[in-house]
Amino acid sequence: MYCFQEKILINIRERFRWFRKIIFHGKISPEQITFFVTNKCRLNCKHCFYKDKLNKGEDAALSEIKRISENLGEFSFLTLTGGEPFMRDDLPEIAETFILKNKVSRISIPTNGFEPRKIYSETQKILERCPGAEIIVKVSIDGLEDVHDGIRGVKGSYERAVETFKLLKTLKEKNRRFRAGILCTISKINEDYLEDAFQFTDRELKPDVFGLNFIRGNVSDMDIKNVEFQKYEKLYALILSGLRGNYFYKAYKKFVIRAIKRIIESRRYPFSCLAGRVSAVIDANLNVFPCEALSVDMGNLRDFGYDFKKLWFSPKAMSVRNYIDGKNCVCTNECNIQNNSFFTPAILAGILEGWAKERLKLP
Repeated sequence: MYCFQEKILINIRERFRWFRKIIFHGKISPEQITFFVTNKCRLNCKHCFYKDKLNKGEDAALSEIKRISENLGEFSFLTLTGGEPFMRDDLPEIAETFILKNKVSRISIPTNGFEPRKIYSETQKILERCPGAEIIVKVSIDGLEDVHDGIRGVKGSYERAVETFKLLKTLKEKNRRFRAGILCTISKINEDYLEDAFQFTDRELKPDVFGLNFIRGNVSDMDIKNVEFQKYEKLYALILSGLRGNYFYKAYKKFVIRAIKRIIESRRYPFSCLAGRVSAVIDANLNVFPCEALSVDMGNLRDFGYDFKKLWFSPKAMSVRNYIDGKNCVCTNECNIQNNSFFTPAILAGILEGWAKERLKLP
C-alpha cells in the first residue's frame, strides 16, 4: 500500500510558530482551519453530521473570503470542505488566496467524487495556482458499490467516485506535492464490509493515503453510530500492517485508536482539548466554531468586519474556550485528537516513544 506519511515539522518558520502555539494556547491565531466553503451537496449520506445545514442559505462570496484571509495571519493547515467543496466554481481562487496571503503549506480537500471531470479540472487548476503547496484530495468511498451507493443515497455514486480517483491519480505524474487519497467513514451500515473495500482499493486503486473516520455527530439515524469497536480496530490493524516504514504515522494512529476507545468506554475526553485554540472551523455562513462537533459558535465574521483576530480574541470566544476547558463535551473527532496530541508536549512525547518502539521493534 502507498501511504502518505504525516509531515509534522515542515520547516524552520513553522517549527517556531508551532512552538509559540504550544506555549501560548488561545493567545495567538489557530494553526489549522477547517473551512466549510459551501453548504451545497447532491448526495444524501446517511452518516452526514452536517445535514441540517445542507443546501440552505447562501455561501460566502469570494470577496468576503479574501477579506477574511487578509486579517487572518499565517497558519499551516487548511481543509476546504462542505457540503461538496467542488460545487463552488471558484475553489482554485480560494485555495490560492490562502496560499499567497497566509502562507498555508498544506491544503486537504475531501470530496464525494460525484463530478469526475469537474473535480479533475478544478484540482488541476489548484495545482497550477499553488505550485509550492502540498495538496491532498481525498475521495470518499464507504464500501464496494452496493454498500457505498446505499450509504450515499444516490445510485451510481460509487462508480463516479472511483472514476474521480483514477483521474486524480494521473495528476501525480507532474505534481510531486500532490496526493490522491481515499476517505472512509465507518458506521453500523458498513462495518462488516470495509475489509473487502479496503483490500480492493489497496490493490486496484493504490491511494497515497487511506483515511478511516469513526462516525460522529448528530446523524439522521443515531443507531448507525453503534459500531463494534473491535471491527474498527481490526480494520486499522490491517491498514497499518501494509505500511512500509512510516513509523511515526503508525505510532500516531495507534495513539488515536487508543484515545477513541477510551472516549467511547468512559464517555469522557481523556486529555485537554485545544479546539478553539490551535484549530478553528468556519462554516459557509461565516460563523466561527472551535470544532465541527460543538454547536456553540464564537461569533460571525461579518459582525467583526471580517477581522478573524478580533473575533478570535473576543469575550464570547473566550467563554467558548472556558466551556471546553470544563470538559463539557465529548467527541471522537480524529482531527481534534491530532491537534491535541501535536500541541500537547506530554502526549507528543508519548507518541514519539511509540515511534521509537516501532522503529526499534521494541515490545
